[in-house]
Amino acid sequence: HDVQWAPGGNEFCAISGFAPARAALFNANCVQTHDFGEAARNTVCWAPHGRSFILGGFGNLGGQLSFWDRKTLKCLNTVDAHMTVAHAWSPDSRYFLTAILWPRLRVDNGYKIWSPNGTLLHQERIEELSVAMWRPAPASAYDSPDESCFAPVAAAAAAKGSTPTRYVPPSMRGAAVSGGGGGNCSLLREGLRPLQHRRELLNLLALGLQLVEVLAWHTRKGGGAGPGANSRLIVNVRNRA
Repeated sequence: HDVQWAPGGNEFCAISGFAPARAALFNANCVQTHDFGEAARNTVCWAPHGRSFILGGFGNLGGQLSFWDRKTLKCLNTVDAHMTVAHAWSPDSRYFLTAILWPRLRVDNGYKIWSPNGTLLHQERIEELSVAMWRPAPASAYDSPDESCFAPVAAAAAAKGSTPTRYVPPSMRGAAVSGGGGGNCSLLREGLRPLQHRRELLNLLALGLQLVEVLAWHTRKGGGAGPGANSRLIVNVRNRA
């Protein structure tokens, strides 16, 4: 599925096998030194300084994205990055970019920026975003990230972040809102209008029922029957909605 050498060139990570694929770390002599287990993933990407790497399941997989610390060989956090089209580490190894790009996908275009421990730092929705990348720079121009970048995310916070959210129709979704601070600084304004949404549903239902009544009237037209009380009731429901 994927094989990537570490920046130092002394080891590589490979994802292989039938689904769910197995990820493992090998030294330069192709001797396995660590097994990361099986999961739905097909992508490995090392940070330029070699301390961090991600294991992800993009493309036709569900978008699971895991952040790993090479020093401890521990998973710091696993997040949902479904529909990711482009991804890359920043030259200073402090940020990881994921993006949903147009025209590969025509909905939810935008990008997210994560810390090395899998904390969402920023996200932004940009309609028809077609390119997202870091400005090129040599990794040697930056110091290695400090230890605070690799603090494991609390299990409770990870569980909260993975809680399924209510589906919001595209026509009722708001734009991304960016804020300050170092945490999750962007939220989606749902812009729900419960009463108006209820009225739209009632109108559609009433219109459908009225059409059924009219068709039934035409069917029995030879008997002299016209639209009945049910049809008038439907019109009243529409007017009151």
